[in-house]
Amino acid sequence: MEICDRELCTGCQTCVQICPTHAITMHMDKDGFYYPEINTSLCKNCDLCHKKCVANNPPNGNTPFQVFACWNKNKADRRKSASGGVFYALAQQVILNGGVVFGAAWIETGVQHIKCDNLDDLKKLQGSKYLQSNIGNSYLSAKQLLASGHTVLFSGTPCQIAALRLFLGKEYEKLYTVDVVCHGVPSERVLQSYKEELEEKYNDSIGQIRFRVKHPNWLFSAMGYRLSSGIVRLHPLWKDPFFLGFVNNFYLRPSCYRCSFSRPQRNGDLTLCDFWGFRAMHLKMFGHMDGVSAVMINTSSGVKLFELIEGMIKYEKHSLQEVMAGNRNLHAPQQRPENADQFWSEYQKNSSISYLSQKYFPESKRPNYSYKSRFRTFIRLILLEMSYLLKGNE
Repeated sequence: MEICDRELCTGCQTCVQICPTHAITMHMDKDGFYYPEINTSLCKNCDLCHKKCVANNPPNGNTPFQVFACWNKNKADRRKSASGGVFYALAQQVILNGGVVFGAAWIETGVQHIKCDNLDDLKKLQGSKYLQSNIGNSYLSAKQLLASGHTVLFSGTPCQIAALRLFLGKEYEKLYTVDVVCHGVPSERVLQSYKEELEEKYNDSIGQIRFRVKHPNWLFSAMGYRLSSGIVRLHPLWKDPFFLGFVNNFYLRPSCYRCSFSRPQRNGDLTLCDFWGFRAMHLKMFGHMDGVSAVMINTSSGVKLFELIEGMIKYEKHSLQEVMAGNRNLHAPQQRPENADQFWSEYQKNSSISYLSQKYFPESKRPNYSYKSRFRTFIRLILLEMSYLLKGNE
């Protein structure tokens, strides 16, 4: 029994939580992606899984009516975040006002959506996690909290936010949602394979992975692998085999290549992403090297969210077209490489990720991110920024 076209299944897990007889469970396939399976002996043919499936019922979404470049004024919070630290500011305010926040956290077994009602737990949500988050019972938990009158801020990928709204089935005044502009989700099994390679290389186990450490700044981030000894191994993004395969789209979830959410119409009240290609319009926004978020306001609830943090952020108005120029997934999904089948064939034969990286996205195609090159780029960006600002103030 299929709930939807397998190639369109986003792994959102709405079907698991909506099933009244608990007949549906998620199972990982050979490529490292989770799909629902139905226990036919428990299924009562109520059809809720089909009706609430986001692949079968993709919502229209809202076109952003305000777009801002922003960053958190708190330097420490901004530094620990993947871009401008705006989500952390939003979540702080919701919790301080008695609300509850749901978001993706790295745990021992992978990436999981968790509930946060205190600032200590909130720290677990900072930073990017380039894996599909296991939703668990988050939709059901959010529904119960909303029914009891709590304020809920729910963050996730566009398909997860759309799935939440389908699961709830109605609007809640105290529900606020934030979707991120998602590149696509890579294979959990491929990351596990690469992790095992690194553990053998370093002769130590890896306890935590940070997917974008600002080293030395937002434009030159690194993958961080914390060993059990406490040592953190930093791999520049454009030299890390796992990250390279991810951004070159070799092992994204099949539905990501046909993503119906890669468009300017959004399902969250707010949309957040990196503001790649950012250029300051005012002197107050000079100094963006520690990260800039693009914030798109899509609904009246999004306006309320933004007003919560106005005093905590630096921001200036920009256009949707500027943000779209640096974020492909605001207008089209990623493309599957022509030789992806060959990659998977070799991977299934236990070829190492390091070997496959050299073969399918080799060193010669990677940018030169030496420290000398970084310094030259840093100086060039400052000069361009100053020129831009001077022209704007003539």
